[in-house]
Amino acid sequence: MSGISKLVTNGLQFVKSAIQKSGGVTIVPLKQLEEEPGKITGALNSLASIGQTQIHRLKGELSPDVVYLKKLTDKYRQTEEQISQTRQDVLAYLKKISLNLEETAMSMECDGYEETMAKKSVIDYLIEHIRYNEDCRIGRIGFEFGLPTKKITSDLTGFQEEFDKSVSCFKKEGILSASDYDFKKHQFDAEDIMKKMQKLKHNAKQKEYDGLFNPIARLREGYGNDLYLNDDANFYRIISPGELVSLIKTKQTKALIDSNGHFTNGHYSCITTNPNYNEQAFSANGLPIRLKFKTKDKNGLYNMNLLNRICGLKKENSVYRISGYNFDDIDWDNVCVDLGNGWEWLDEDQIEELIKIVLG
Repeated sequence: MSGISKLVTNGLQFVKSAIQKSGGVTIVPLKQLEEEPGKITGALNSLASIGQTQIHRLKGELSPDVVYLKKLTDKYRQTEEQISQTRQDVLAYLKKISLNLEETAMSMECDGYEETMAKKSVIDYLIEHIRYNEDCRIGRIGFEFGLPTKKITSDLTGFQEEFDKSVSCFKKEGILSASDYDFKKHQFDAEDIMKKMQKLKHNAKQKEYDGLFNPIARLREGYGNDLYLNDDANFYRIISPGELVSLIKTKQTKALIDSNGHFTNGHYSCITTNPNYNEQAFSANGLPIRLKFKTKDKNGLYNMNLLNRICGLKKENSVYRISGYNFDDIDWDNVCVDLGNGWEWLDEDQIEELIKIVLG
């Protein structure tokens, strides 16, 4: 056999087993290659290119290749069948590495044996903790890889670092089988656990603080399904001209007024977080006038004097009740009337004229 023939034959044998699963590859007859030597190099390169990934995966690999894992799993919006197939491909790849590690460990000394078996244990743990997550709210769509030290998201950032850390922790603790790992006992992700605990404590303190100093948070706790109720929520009330007169009079008296409405029976007044709400019964008692309350002062701090008088009434309709209000509670730069064409603002001169008429 000539040198060229031997080279081609060896090359074909080398890649034959690796390309059997590639869907079929047309092999150029040896005789044709010998007659056209210029095609030999190209043919071998082509075959090697087709088979090199599979050969690489089959030839005793002892650690996961992050680039290859990402290539397998970095597929946006897969169908259920595609997800299942990708999972099987990943598991088959990792199980082959686990088998390679086990075979390698059998011929090693003590130190090498422990290192290799610790790595195998991490691989076996990983095989059992691969999940597909589809949570658009937090922007995580794709496979997640659970390592003993940390869960790695679909972009595989930090995978190699955490894999090595997991192997080191397993070896240190003498965990040479995944079944020996006890989450409650070992907790290799202690740093993450501490962060979570600190976050929980912070949230608890924040909730306690909000309960004392954030009236909007107090309202939200019991009325969280009101879309208008947020940290910058505004409160409105639709009144009649008669109630406006009573309100203006409190400029001098500072008294708190309540107006009879469908729900109130004279003990409180209805307000709403919805600026377009127009179903309050008392708005039909004349020209609808919309008031906006001063929920924050000029420094942006909550108007506690006002907000402590507000509590829930009908959260599904964004309706609350206020136990009395007066002239000082109103944002007089945001008073509107509805003359039949929607809400129109009253300017400063108009407001001053109304106050002058009422108070003389």
